Parts: sequence; C-alpha cells; structure tokens
Amino acid sequence: MKNSGSSLQLSLTPCHTSNNDHWCDLLTGVPRPFVPEQFRRQIFEHLHNISHPDVAATTKLICKRYAWPHMKKTIKLWVQTCEQCQRSMIQRHTKAPLGTFALPDARFSQFHLDLVGPLPPSNDSSISSSISSR
Repeated sequence: MKNSGSSLQLSLTPCHTSNNDHWCDLLTGVPRPFVPEQFRRQIFEHLHNISHPDVAATTKLICKRYAWPHMKKTIKLWVQTCEQCQRSMIQRHTKAPLGTFALPDARFSQFHLDLVGPLPPSNDSSISSSISSR
C-alpha cells in the first residue's frame, strides 16, 4: 500500500477479532484502521449524525478512531455541507448602535424595565426582570 505523500505510518497489524491483518496507522501510538475511500463517508455519517457536532469536534471524534489521507480537510468539507447543520446553525445577530438618551429632569423620573426570558424554570418563574432608575 502506497503512502501517497501523507503523514500516515501504515503497517499491517493483526486484528483481534479475526485472523486477518489490516492496514493501520501507527503515528499516534494507538493503531487506527486505515479506511478505504468507499467507506469514509459512511463512517463520517455514523459518527457525525449522532449529535451533529461542529468541525473541530467531528474531526477529533473521527481522527481518534480511524485514519485516511487528508481526512481533516475531507471532514471539514462534509461538516460544512451537512444540510441539517446548516438548517440549525445560529446566525450572527446584528447589533444596533448605542442610543443616546436625554438626561432626566429629576431623580426617579424615569424607570427602565428589562425582561429576559424564557429561561429554565426556577421557583415557578421563567422570566428575569431588572428595574433601574435615572
């Protein structure tokens, strides 16, 4: 088996569950099975579809168990093109510019009420409030 310019250290390693030897990467000190191209997408889908983690978490999850050339780049592309991840991706919110307020005429003449919620229930309440005076 040719290494094709990757940093994998491939070696035939005996398999504990069968009498066959398998190609494994020994670079990390723990044998990671070399995955043929036709099975890579299937492995990605089995591990990524559990909880749809981000690129870094999916890469770590797969790289810990398996090996193939250019796997980080491949996994990144597959995560970025995952339809379910794109649907649930949090969009960045635009921030409104800070406003200017006229100074109050007298103490306690203006009140501001901030409501935050819904939050996980605590003491039968799921909204937090804050009142400030100017």
